[in-house]
Amino acid sequence: MRDGALSYGRRPNPIVRIFVASPNGGEPRAMDTGAETDIYIPRVSWLTDSKHLAIQRLNRTQTTLDLLIAEAATGKTRAALSENDPNWINVSDDLYSSRTASAFCGPASAAGIATCICVTSMANNCAAHQG
Repeated sequence: MRDGALSYGRRPNPIVRIFVASPNGGEPRAMDTGAETDIYIPRVSWLTDSKHLAIQRLNRTQTTLDLLIAEAATGKTRAALSENDPNWINVSDDLYSSRTASAFCGPASAAGIATCICVTSMANNCAAHQG
């Protein structure tokens, strides 16, 4: 065995980035997931307008989950909502985009109760509505 062969824990974590490529060619565009690079990106999905992506960003300790809405053409993102838990965030696969492309719904588990958070994604506006 060579020296350090089992020292994977001392290596830096990989930096995760999201890119969008045009079917017509050109350079892929990076989506802005924030300045912090020691994160997880557990889920990414297209909204039905094909112009926006929903990106879930989870901190390394898994206590803060942010939902970012990204503009595919520019790479700019807006934080639509954030969920915090002092112990642990349970990331869900239940992310849904509406047929009208004006809303994005996913469950939030505040106080252990599943609710649907609807996020309006407009070019200059991003608001969360819980119901």
